[in-house]
Amino acid sequence: MHRFLPFLFFFLLVLVAACGGKSAASSENAPDSATLADSLRETASAVAEEDRGSAPGLIVPPEDAVVTTEKSADGRVEIDSWDTGDGGTYIDYATLTRLRTADGRVITANTPFLQGMSIGKIHPVRRDDGGTYYIAEGYIREWSSQAAQFMTAFDISGDTLRRVRVLDGRVGDFEEDLNAGAEYDIPHWYFLTQGLGWDWIISYDAAKRCLYVPQTDDVNALIDRYVAYRFDGRRFVCRGDCANPRLHPSLHAYERLSRFFRRRTSPFASTAWPTGPIATLPGQRDSR
Repeated sequence: MHRFLPFLFFFLLVLVAACGGKSAASSENAPDSATLADSLRETASAVAEEDRGSAPGLIVPPEDAVVTTEKSADGRVEIDSWDTGDGGTYIDYATLTRLRTADGRVITANTPFLQGMSIGKIHPVRRDDGGTYYIAEGYIREWSSQAAQFMTAFDISGDTLRRVRVLDGRVGDFEEDLNAGAEYDIPHWYFLTQGLGWDWIISYDAAKRCLYVPQTDDVNALIDRYVAYRFDGRRFVCRGDCANPRLHPSLHAYERLSRFFRRRTSPFASTAWPTGPIATLPGQRDSR
């Protein structure tokens, strides 16, 4: 019996060493309290983001992005736009939408039909039946010398934005009246207006409830004449060709914009004549 005691002692030493090693390995693999706390915070943040309505895989602007933010007058829709940097002369825009629901929640999402464009002003359009839809000014840079400005429309359906027709705010099968706008030659408009005409290419007058869609000639040059649509409480009704609504009525009888300039002082300062766009009047090819 005594002959086996050394072997028994050796066996016990090996068993103790093995248990100690396993304990050490378990200790190495277990997360420390700081790591565990960070993990819990990340999980809690993800859950909170989901509670706010943010979709999984949300695309957000990087820290160095130049972001433009537009908000509707009723405060229910807010859209961020930025250049992702992934495009070439065709600028790849991304958007992030924040929608305030009827019960006060804020839903953050990348609305699919608003991707690829930069969003300008967002106009609520209130119908006589109590419904509201929104027309938003969109911009697409197609290549270095051509762009498009247009209206895109949507309404609020539950927790999402739903694309609708611009001219009547209805859901349905539509193509041609999906967007009201125009493609145009960038250099022509830049030199014609000295780089100052970008904010009046397409516009909506909320007081008059009138939408002004630009006209172009056969080479996509903007002529600074428009097709006017007035909202009658149900839909936008075409009122036909019209002049730039910013011009004085005395200058409305022109064919196209001839020149744009600014003066430090104007000889017409005491009258109602405009000091901005100057139109080509009938019989005057280059009047100013």
